[in-house]
Amino acid sequence: MAKVQNEMATRISLDAVSAIGTFKDLTNAVKASTNMWKSNVSMLSSVGDQMGAAKAKFEGLGNTISIQSKKFRN
Repeated sequence: MAKVQNEMATRISLDAVSAIGTFKDLTNAVKASTNMWKSNVSMLSSVGDQMGAAKAKFEGLGNTISIQSKKFRN
């Protein structure tokens, strides 16, 4: 009986560790996506392309929201 309990505890611990890793990966993906669209907006704004900057921001926010929704589904 003790062997079964130890194995169950080990599996639960490993599952928790992988879930935390996945959550951190998704958090990092959100940060990377946010930094990318902000950089694109800044670059396009600096060359005077306001329409392109607005489009980059809109698409970037959509991508970031998509990644965040995956984060909360898991």
